[in-house]
Amino acid sequence: MLTRIMFLRDVKGQPVGCLAIGLDRKKHHAVYQLSVLNPADRFNRKMARHLALGRLMETPVSIPLQRGKDLTKHHISNVVMSHLAKSKAPTRAVKAAKQWLRMAQQKIAQKSVSLVTVAVPVPVSTPDSAPEQLTIPLDTFAVGFTATCDDVDLAQAKKAYHQSPDVLY
Repeated sequence: MLTRIMFLRDVKGQPVGCLAIGLDRKKHHAVYQLSVLNPADRFNRKMARHLALGRLMETPVSIPLQRGKDLTKHHISNVVMSHLAKSKAPTRAVKAAKQWLRMAQQKIAQKSVSLVTVAVPVPVSTPDSAPEQLTIPLDTFAVGFTATCDDVDLAQAKKAYHQSPDVLY
């Protein structure tokens, strides 16, 4: 069985626990167990890891995985965190799992709409050529943006953009 360790973190990014996740690819099951920090104690990574691994060996929580689904680390972590967020685990662990799920959703949303492709005109001397393409982050792209270029070299345009993202030459 493959085992992976994740540290549960609160909203401020401080560790509040440790999650040991095991994967049995043949049975299509993920198993996990956790250790959670007592607020009166100081977090110790080594101790938290040992407690979570020991609990995983003694009393694992089993979750069936969908057959045919790609078993990436992110997918398995998502399934485990979703299960943990709905469980009767300590409140600090449940909050940390919900926080992880929110952050994962935000990252997925950012990746799906973070880039815009803009057509960059080619020099006037070659009117038969198709425009080059330049991809820029959506957060710096303004609606109604137009670029006028005389002698555009795509490599120079990319370099200029990365040096000064609010102005495209």
